[in-house]
Amino acid sequence: MPEVEEYAEVIVDLPSGHLDQSLTYRIPPSLKGEVKVGSMVLVPLQNRRSIGYVLEISPSSSVPEVKEIISILPPNPILREHQISLCRWMAEYYLSSFSRSLRLALPPGRARKISEMIELVGSGTDHIQADGGLKEKHRQILMHLSQMGRLTRSDLKKCFPDKSTDRYLRRLEELGLIRRTFTVQEPRAELLMEEAVYLQDYRLEDRARLKGSRKQEEILSFLETHGDGIAVRELLALTGSSRSSLKRLVEKGFCHISQVRVRRDIMGLHGVDEEWEGGKVDLTTEQARAVEEISASLEKGDGQVFLLKGITGSGKTEVYLRCAQKALDQGRNVLILVPEISLTPQMIRFLSQRLGIELGVFHSQLSPSERYDQWVDILNGKIKIVVGTRSAIFSPLDNLGLIVVDEEHDPSYKESVMPRYHAREAAVQLAKIFSATLVLGSATPALESMYKARKGEYRLLSLSTRVPGRKLPQVSLIDLKQEKKERGGSDLLSSTLLTEMSDCLSQGEQGILFLNRRGFANFLICSRCGHVPKCRNCDISLTFHKKDRLLVCHHCYWKEGASDLCPACRNISLILMGAGTQRVEETLRKIFPHHRVIRMDADTTRPKLAHFRLLEEFRQERGAILLGTQMITKGLHFPNVTLVGVVSADTALNLPDFRAAERTFQLLTQVSGRSGRGEKEGKVIVQSYNPTNYAVQLAVAQDYDSFYEEEVGKRDDLGYPPFSQIINLIFLSKDKQVAEDGSTTLKKMLGGS
Repeated sequence: MPEVEEYAEVIVDLPSGHLDQSLTYRIPPSLKGEVKVGSMVLVPLQNRRSIGYVLEISPSSSVPEVKEIISILPPNPILREHQISLCRWMAEYYLSSFSRSLRLALPPGRARKISEMIELVGSGTDHIQADGGLKEKHRQILMHLSQMGRLTRSDLKKCFPDKSTDRYLRRLEELGLIRRTFTVQEPRAELLMEEAVYLQDYRLEDRARLKGSRKQEEILSFLETHGDGIAVRELLALTGSSRSSLKRLVEKGFCHISQVRVRRDIMGLHGVDEEWEGGKVDLTTEQARAVEEISASLEKGDGQVFLLKGITGSGKTEVYLRCAQKALDQGRNVLILVPEISLTPQMIRFLSQRLGIELGVFHSQLSPSERYDQWVDILNGKIKIVVGTRSAIFSPLDNLGLIVVDEEHDPSYKESVMPRYHAREAAVQLAKIFSATLVLGSATPALESMYKARKGEYRLLSLSTRVPGRKLPQVSLIDLKQEKKERGGSDLLSSTLLTEMSDCLSQGEQGILFLNRRGFANFLICSRCGHVPKCRNCDISLTFHKKDRLLVCHHCYWKEGASDLCPACRNISLILMGAGTQRVEETLRKIFPHHRVIRMDADTTRPKLAHFRLLEEFRQERGAILLGTQMITKGLHFPNVTLVGVVSADTALNLPDFRAAERTFQLLTQVSGRSGRGEKEGKVIVQSYNPTNYAVQLAVAQDYDSFYEEEVGKRDDLGYPPFSQIINLIFLSKDKQVAEDGSTTLKKMLGGS
């Protein structure tokens, strides 16, 4: 009976992503049963070797002649089917190549590359001078190889960059003058292994023969008393023995040494070894209702999407905890996404110490090997809950019952490079794959999310009050125009803010100062009337370009000359906005020399786990100021913070983005929520040149519903999302005219004039 053939559909991972369709390969008899959906394989492609991923296995092929898979690369399989499904959707939705999307789901540090080496064979040098029908280009290549030795294909092509080089190399290989070899590069991430000692069965009379070998006896007695499986380094340190004594015990058959995996202490890195400071709390009526509805969806397995809208301090995290426990009780796994690395330690501390289980952690400040450790434990079923930033959506966590996207409105969930996915939208798709319940949580939901909730696509749940014993902070709005005229003060911090900060610190309490620099763009603002020049087409702020003294719209590229004269009030009072965190830090240190100022921005958080270290320092420091950018505005819980100051509400308000008002409302509401989260009542000081702007006013009032109605009406009038989808089309070419012609052609195809 002939052997049944098997074929695999393989997507080849090419750097360019140009070949974005699966190819059929035969599974050789030696690999039958080993090749699986999700396997990473080495395959021939034209006259090279390439890495590919198996998408499907079938007993037949419509292709008459197919090549064979060469080998499987560990771990096997490297991808789970749900990851393949998610990446397929992502490639289609975001117009990315499939292979590029799949790379996001690969284990950290395990992506592999093929290195192609080219070298002369013995007779190659004989043909350099001889007339053997070779062209001058052939001889130049042979001469270069004879001088340099083995070279990678890419290095050789740097010396011979023209397109004909590949053809000349093929001819030289056909003549037997050069040899090509392919090497799969070693992965960057590996499990941490060490030697451990294990006892073997032995007879008592054999044991008696050790008398006189004191060190060997001590080692054996220690193993008999304390059990085996102890690390060699630890055993030798505890017994004061030498490796040679242990080696002789192994040779005599009393024990053996094996390589064992050492799990890296990821949880300890995030401070989870500390005592839990709080217990299980009583739920408010609204919390109990939210937990009940989400739990009912988990019971049904209906894949319901919930939008949990809860004001700051209303206890959304407690709802997540209760629902996560419910999913675990059902034997299903949980994925929780947070927007910033700084929120990860706090969330895993809550979950780990309340639920009493180990969690998986995914974020960019862990090393590839640390993340690979987590990946292996997830794959082996040791981890049931994963917490992480947007990349955690690609973890191999299977059997999902609950997905939580905390602070779902946050722009950090949007990836800035291809594929430019949004983790919230990817979470919606992942929930569909597993029929999992999805909870989108925020005090200030994205307009698109609330729009879907109002239309009935999502189920809206509300938490309208803070948990018992906590009041919303008192918010004061400082008009910087008036402040400058009447009271003076520094050019950055108003006298009101400085007075309140002084009172706060003198009582041993803590303050937070927020300065938005994320997505910062220079813009002009009138210090007398607050006017900001805007685009006449798009109604967004014009960006100031100092070199050419131009105001430019970064949406439609409208340009106009910049002037010091305000077009609204006709005063020479237009100033350039923007002060960095370092400048504010210097001011604070001069004014409050006896108090600690902790700065959190892109510079200070660059070192590994610096987010966690800085927040821990602030948490333990009485009378301290935390100065930071967007990363400090949400989710953080510091009961001793009684004052929050917003240095400039105008920075976010005047970004060249149609979402500027929404971003401003969200940032001001979120940062205000960091104040008064303990027993003491909190205060918030918001500084602005535009205190009458609706986004600022409604954020101060913590009135999301009114803001939504105002903003959604403006979006409808202008045709902005959620009433449309905006797509940015970029045409790239070395030839400017080619790019312009391509864009003009597409514009005509789309109906533009």
